[in-house]
Amino acid sequence: MELIQTSWTKFDADLIARIASGMTPDLVYEVEGKAWSFYAMQGKDSILPIDDLMEEYKAEFTPKMLKCSFIDGHYREIPYGVGPVVLFYRKDLFDAAGLKPPRTWDELYKAARALTQDTDGDGKIDIYGYTPTSGDWMAQYELHSYLMSNGASVTDKDGKVVLYSPQALEALKFYVSLFDKDIAPPGAKNYKYGDAQTAFITGKPAMVFTFGYILRRIAEQNPEIVPYVRAVPVPRRSLDVPRGSSGGRNSLFIPAATKHPKEVKNFLRFLLAKENCLEIIQAYPGGNLPAMKSIRESQEFKDNPILKKFPQATETLIDECRYAARPGAEFVQSPYGGELEGKLSLRDCIQKVTLGGWSPEKALKWTDQRIREMFESK
Repeated sequence: MELIQTSWTKFDADLIARIASGMTPDLVYEVEGKAWSFYAMQGKDSILPIDDLMEEYKAEFTPKMLKCSFIDGHYREIPYGVGPVVLFYRKDLFDAAGLKPPRTWDELYKAARALTQDTDGDGKIDIYGYTPTSGDWMAQYELHSYLMSNGASVTDKDGKVVLYSPQALEALKFYVSLFDKDIAPPGAKNYKYGDAQTAFITGKPAMVFTFGYILRRIAEQNPEIVPYVRAVPVPRRSLDVPRGSSGGRNSLFIPAATKHPKEVKNFLRFLLAKENCLEIIQAYPGGNLPAMKSIRESQEFKDNPILKKFPQATETLIDECRYAARPGAEFVQSPYGGELEGKLSLRDCIQKVTLGGWSPEKALKWTDQRIREMFESK
């Protein structure tokens, strides 16, 4: 067996080149909807249907996962890993301030202001309430989660772009408010994924919105705060809004040009076996959770040395898998979702406001048009 690695940005080109040269891989591990973009570029039947295999595992996956694996009348990929984003917080700081973990936007904003403190009386803020990002791809997942937590989305159930809406504008305005100097550290407008995590790990903010990959970093870099780290689902505008959040998803698919379809399907069964899935998934404990429900909720998964240190946060991550969706693929899979994320469309929307001085309405309308052009140009 030969393992071929490529980068996220070169995925499509490398795969197409290998197929054109007669070196088609038998199995592809893809991230963020790359199967759909590959299918859209290569045309009908470029990915082998796996309806028979999916029937064996169908009960393991959420309705969102199943819908996003169904392409042109067939199941053509099988979910393997899922990574939801949640709100991590310091329970000790919340307890000291007499606060409960936030469930709504209003509770989140008030808690963030209350937790921004000068703890040593020198006139300088030592702890901030919340650390947002707008410097890289992480900002997309943050804004998308607030869209989802207000009933907004990038696309609708028919896959059409519906970003520009009152609910989405409200979500963008709320997210921008979290960059307030009385809430976020200086420089947060340029913070990237790793910056926000590092700030939380070093004790600067009381809350951070991120993926579960942070758990390993906390355990290794600042074990003193491990007993106090908790997590809650994405706060909603109000509790009558259905739950929703953003997240990544990894899948496996078989190019139709494979010369060994039967053998590859058997290898897929091997990879989906609990012991093998756990060995692969546990390389990133908390960040990439098993897509299969029975494995994700198993004691063997929860007994991972890192996850055992954060039982409450682990349960929150497991539960949030039911609600997480990728930007542009909230209800059905989209052949352009990967491009939407790759071009950082939602990140740019935030930066137009936080760094460019645009109004939220102008930035949202511009982003909506940009995504429509992206979808309609194909």
